Amino acid sequence: MDEFRHPDLSPPRCPDNPECHEEIDLQEKEVGYVLGKMGSTKDKLSRVSGAKMVVERNSTLIIEGDPESVERGKKYVQIILSQRHGTMKLDASQHPDDLDLLDIPKHCKGFVTGARGQTLRQVEAQCASLMGFCTVDNGAREPLAIFGTRRARLHSRLKIMSLVEGKDDGWFCKDGEHPEVEFIDADLEDGDWGITWHKLERDMIGYALGKGGETRLKLQTASGAIVQYIGKWACFAGTRAEQQRGEEYLKWLLEQQSGEISVPVEGRDDVTLLWVPEVCVGYVTGKRANTLRRIESNSGTFCFFIKDNAKKPDCEKMCIFSYSKKCRRKAWDEVIEIVEFHQDRNNGRKRVFECGASNSRSKSRSESSHSVKRERKHSRSRSKQSRSKSKGSGRSRDSRSRSYSRSRTRSRS
Repeated sequence: MDEFRHPDLSPPRCPDNPECHEEIDLQEKEVGYVLGKMGSTKDKLSRVSGAKMVVERNSTLIIEGDPESVERGKKYVQIILSQRHGTMKLDASQHPDDLDLLDIPKHCKGFVTGARGQTLRQVEAQCASLMGFCTVDNGAREPLAIFGTRRARLHSRLKIMSLVEGKDDGWFCKDGEHPEVEFIDADLEDGDWGITWHKLERDMIGYALGKGGETRLKLQTASGAIVQYIGKWACFAGTRAEQQRGEEYLKWLLEQQSGEISVPVEGRDDVTLLWVPEVCVGYVTGKRANTLRRIESNSGTFCFFIKDNAKKPDCEKMCIFSYSKKCRRKAWDEVIEIVEFHQDRNNGRKRVFECGASNSRSKSRSESSHSVKRERKHSRSRSKQSRSKSKGSGRSRDSRSRSYSRSRTRSRS
């Protein structure tokens, strides 16, 4: 779901006219280590630092960007190179605003690392972070070092904590309580960062997680919060608004188990409300809600129908939730397409309306959709005609050439 990756997960990209330019001379053996397979390590370093990196043919690494990103890039390159010789030695004081340290039991380190480091690499790619085991306090500790923005570090840390808790039940959730998570001072400067915990019933964990983690990912994408399950605890991390949205979305999801739900939507800026014709609700939902799940996956939203006392005749109210207006609009367009396809197929005239919007507004959206369809239909018909003409002209040329060759043969005889 890179399409819906949170904008704060990585630092801003390097501008076209960077302020700083640094060069590092690499040894021949170091070039491949910095580049990685098909440039994957170099791309990771650029993503985490925010600097642009290029390896020249003379084994020179060029780092460009603003002063902070270039400095981060230089540090991260040295960290990568130090891993060639085993566990890296780290001075935490050199990373006051971009480093988290997470203690992990020794018997879980191989599990967290994965075969050939694949598990850590996957988490790094998903969370835009840089990770590796290190030694601190003169070798007294060997925690997992996590580098990146505050969102990337917290996302990675909670994901690793979830893996470890699944392997060693009770390591982080002591005596059934939620885990304790400490933050560095730089992360709490604005006073709008933290974690909200919600305890789940054991029989609800699978439902809240979904097949392959799809439901958890849906709630995370729609709310903008970092959503993770550690033991029996669901955590919602990020800004206060993101934490609140994530917890509310999970609450509404669990309430759907008991049937229809009523959601207070007045005054919210994260929802689009639609009136969907009753005869089309089944098509929008799909068999076993597969169509609705597809809409959510394609648009990065959380969608469901609610019971409304002030019901519009022959319609049901649909809620499309997401912190992103662009994502809600994408889901809206998909619903319109499904309803119009169903109605056109059955010679119906019912359409989707936004709650509180005039019919003319919805009509204009439908008419624009129809105009696009008509234009596509005409373009397809024109292309077919041109192809048929080209085929006809080809056949006529072939027939003329054959008749000409036959006449030439007769004249020779």
